[in-house]
Amino acid sequence: MRVEFGGKHSRCFEYLRMANLDEVVDGKVQVVGPGIENVPAQGHMDLGMIVQVAGRQMQQDFEPVLERQIHYFVNGASGVQHIGQRDIA
Repeated sequence: MRVEFGGKHSRCFEYLRMANLDEVVDGKVQVVGPGIENVPAQGHMDLGMIVQVAGRQMQQDFEPVLERQIHYFVNGASGVQHIGQRDIA
């Protein structure tokens, strides 16, 4: 393992919220804070993921359903493993 986010030594959260169509840019990813290049191998650091979703027929009832899909989407990235449940990242 290269870096651990959440777990015994660090904090991690994911939050998905509905936004207006004009607030969301499709495919935009913004990283805020330090990169992992300065973390020693098998080190740890805090992580927060805030996801904004929008759509013409988007409803607030869809938020928890899409939030559960974060596990699936993140695990699709090469070299990333996302385990745990909604309140344990």
